[in-house]
Amino acid sequence: MAFVIDTFDLLEFDIPAAEGTGRVRIKIPPVDCVSKTDLDAIHSGMSDEVKSELGVEYIRGFLLHFNTGEEETAAIKALVPRQVLQINTIVSEQSEANLGESEPSADS
Repeated sequence: MAFVIDTFDLLEFDIPAAEGTGRVRIKIPPVDCVSKTDLDAIHSGMSDEVKSELGVEYIRGFLLHFNTGEEETAAIKALVPRQVLQINTIVSEQSEANLGESEPSADS
């Protein structure tokens, strides 16, 4: 008998556009569904300070990694801390971890 492993849906957010009154849709995987390859790429683009703080700029870097279009990038960069933290709250509710937590260790 083979066990079936579930797939996952991307989390979608409609955020304010960088300019004007429109909205831009961004998508990210649940935090507990991010591959090591993606995590390594996200971390390679961050300073040690940003990685160690796991704060707003860490979350912003995570969002930017998965949303590379010009409109999405501009909108993410224009988010204020409260908006970024609101995304993190929703992500943590929909994942087994939030963007401000490191991945579980192998022995836990």
